[in-house]
Order: sequence, then C-alpha cells, then structure tokens
Amino acid sequence: MSQQPCNDSQTYTLVFVHGWGMNRGVWEAIEPSLFTLVDSLEGADIQCKLKFVDLLGYGERATKESDIDSQNLKYDLATLADDLNAQIPKNSVLIAWSLGGLVASIVAERRLDIKGLITVASSPKFAGSNEWSGIDVDVLMKFKQQLIEQQQATIKRFIAIQNMGVDNQRYQNKLIQESIFQYPLASTQALSDGLDILLNDDIRLVLRDITCPHLAMFGRLDSLVPYAVIPQILEYSPNTQVKIFQNAAHAPFLSHTDDFISTLENYLKLALA
Repeated sequence: MSQQPCNDSQTYTLVFVHGWGMNRGVWEAIEPSLFTLVDSLEGADIQCKLKFVDLLGYGERATKESDIDSQNLKYDLATLADDLNAQIPKNSVLIAWSLGGLVASIVAERRLDIKGLITVASSPKFAGSNEWSGIDVDVLMKFKQQLIEQQQATIKRFIAIQNMGVDNQRYQNKLIQESIFQYPLASTQALSDGLDILLNDDIRLVLRDITCPHLAMFGRLDSLVPYAVIPQILEYSPNTQVKIFQNAAHAPFLSHTDDFISTLENYLKLALA
C-alpha cells in the first residue's frame, strides 16, 4: 500500500481501489496529478492523504491466496469486501474502478463513517441480460477459458478491450501494461473467481442503502459498462451524481486525467466541506 503522509489531525483518506486483472499500479500512474489534487484541497482547508490498495490476490498481495485456503474462505465478493473493509480507516472516501466499484459499494453500504463513494466505469451488475445492459456473458466465459491457456496475454487482451474507441488507444494500452506489470501477476484464483463475480454478482439493491454522497463516472465509449446502463443504475440509486466523459472508454482517469481530477476535486470540496 502507498500513502501520502499528512500531519493534520482532521484528515480524510482517499482510498483508491483497482479493477479485475489490475493492481494498485494503475492508480499510481496518475499519482502526480493526485498529489496536486491533495495540495489544492489543502488550500480549501480540506486535509487528505492518498492510499492505494491491492485487492486480495492482486499485485504484492498475490501471494496472499494461501490466506484464503488457511481460513477456509471462498474467494467471492463478500470476502473481498471484508478484506477491503479491514484496510480502510475512518473518514475515508472510496474511489473505485470497475470490479473495485462492486467491492467498495458493499463497504460504503456497511459503514456510516465512509464520507463518500466514487465509482469509475463500474456497474452493480456487470453481466448483460435481456433487461440489463452489460458485458456479453460469452465474452466473460471466453476470458475465463483463455486464462487457463495464457494469463498475461489474456490480461493484455482485456486491457485492449478497455481502451477501444479512445483516440490514443495504443498509448493507453502501454500505460496500463507498464503500470500493472511492475508488480507480480495476480493469482490464478483471484482472476478466475473474479470473473465469476463479474458473471454472477448483482448488488443493485445495495445501491439503495448507500447513504454517503455517491458520484458515478462513466466513459461514453465504454464497451464493458455501456452507456445504456446509466439510466438503469439510476433507477436503483436516483440520488447518485453522474459524470460522463464523452470521448473516454473504460479508464477515463487515464485517458482524461485533467477532467477526472477536476471532477474529483469539485465532488470532494462539496462532500467534505
């Protein structure tokens, strides 16, 4: 975990959570911009520090797979939420991308001390169906099969899908790869069971019970969390604030960093005032 220290006694922690197949490195790619954000918030008398986490089985915690076995735990959404919850101090704001948004939403629903929830390119139900816009189930099943054959190549293909349609797709692909591959590859269990979470989990009803301010960010060109799902999500969470990045896909914080930081700053100044 990476943190920026802050000496003020009244400090909020901005906790950044990655998505499937990634690790904390994907957020560290915009760390300089996030430090600038913290400085700007300090100018508005809002003291914050940054915390980048690896979900269980990812990055430097890929070897923690044995912890699940020793405790007879199932690698599922509840386990991930319990694990993330244990890492989060009081007075935190959760900024969570993709699969991480599912995990963070459960934590935000549980804890009244969470000051804010920001989900980025996330959905309470990732798999599509006749009544819900989402990822084609066959696509997720294909990724699950490909993991058996070649893990790193499968992650690279997933990264390419994330950036489909953006102007600088090759650069974005390279940026994500360099950011995450500096850390150990995720455990096979985390990847395989994580795809099962994307295939099967549905937390739409959880959204109704989240009491902290919720900002949901989306990329207009996202093929994994399609634009059409936004009004469907709002049916379950009508008070959620929405930000749409018109020329972004699944990783708007990387392709549109300045706009992302500006949106984040405006939200935090209201939520933490």
